Amino acid sequence: EHKKNQALIEEFLKKYEHNLTLNNKEESMGAVDFLSYTDRGQLSRKFNLDFNNSYMILHPFAGTKSKLWPKSRWDELLKQLMDSYPDYFFILAGKGDAHFFPKEDKIINLINRTTLKDLAGLIKYSQIVISTDSGPAHIANLFSTPLVLLASGTNRIERWFKEGKNIRIIQKKVPCLNCQLVECPKEKHYCMDLITPAEVEEKINAIIEAKPR
Repeated sequence: EHKKNQALIEEFLKKYEHNLTLNNKEESMGAVDFLSYTDRGQLSRKFNLDFNNSYMILHPFAGTKSKLWPKSRWDELLKQLMDSYPDYFFILAGKGDAHFFPKEDKIINLINRTTLKDLAGLIKYSQIVISTDSGPAHIANLFSTPLVLLASGTNRIERWFKEGKNIRIIQKKVPCLNCQLVECPKEKHYCMDLITPAEVEEKINAIIEAKPR
């Protein structure tokens, strides 16, 4: 599983930012240190973050249209999370529409503002990541950052992620599962449209309840 995740992150690296490379063997300090990341102090100064606070990262983007969750669902989820988790701040990250979410005091919009190293660091130091099946989800997996994964039906997600204490997967077992398509040809994108914000929040609750007190 680790090798498959590393291969996907290498591919994501090439697409995301051409001037970033993997650490060489001399720099490696552990199983996931092939991936460079911005440290906590630099992130704090660059984005005015206080890591004494608790952060959830929302990554709503993906490499293909078939893996996207509708924007209206992300909006609804974010409103629910702000109500349910008043002690958390919510970091929006990735490359895409910078106006994807409204401005709120608890929302830190870093869309299009991070390097890959920054994004990796944010994932490493945050409490929970909520993501589509994309590069950042694999980074969270490698760093063992608790992850709620919104998986489309394009592939059998168990080949890449294993459900457990730190990973909660939502994937609908639609008839067209494992279609491998870049864009859904159907009138309704069932595998993603059937995922509800309530289900996502339920998975977040399960992660928080599983944490040592």
